[in-house]
Amino acid sequence: MNSIIKKIGKSKGIVFPPQILDQIGLDLDDKIDIEIIDNYLVIKPIYPLRESEQDRNNLNEMFTMQRDSIFREERLYQLEQYILANNKEEFIYKNKYSDSYLYAWQERVYPFLHDIDDATIEFHHQFYTPCFYVSKEQVDFLIQYFDEVDLNDQRIPSLHHLEHQFIKIDKLGWTKMKLVKACRYLYLNGMFDDHFWGQLLIDCPPSEARSITKQFNRNER
Repeated sequence: MNSIIKKIGKSKGIVFPPQILDQIGLDLDDKIDIEIIDNYLVIKPIYPLRESEQDRNNLNEMFTMQRDSIFREERLYQLEQYILANNKEEFIYKNKYSDSYLYAWQERVYPFLHDIDDATIEFHHQFYTPCFYVSKEQVDFLIQYFDEVDLNDQRIPSLHHLEHQFIKIDKLGWTKMKLVKACRYLYLNGMFDDHFWGQLLIDCPPSEARSITKQFNRNER
């Protein structure tokens, strides 16, 4: 077998001819993992990479069904309250899920502020963490950033400034749309005061600012 394995010039690589794949049970499109164990070169196929794509598709389908279920559950909860109310003229709806939580599911923003144990409400999102467009890490990062600005009385940055600053943080994968959606989730959750949001949105076009601060319409779905 050594006679058919070639060195790559003076580098630390070697070339295996295609026929060797049959001997070690690999296909041409296999992804592999290579490591040295006890002076042996160990080559193994990475099967989870093939399966993970299907797993992700299945999880996304489950996410969609769960999201629709949450909105149905909220409507049924309010209908049940109305039916059971003694005085329907003075009836005031009470929500099972907050506007911010419903918005998070609707727009796929990880609802980081709802990572809590609440005996009265069953939160479903943690199982679907990989499915959210705005990730758990991004929302957590933004909360910590805003907290530091607010608690230390630092100058409140504009959204335009944040957009350029965050997009440079490549490892978190920020985009302007993700930043806007994450800000709206925090706004709907009641984080920070009107002055904070006013300064943050000071250089935004009115339509963009309103996309963050407008009232959440539960009947849009």
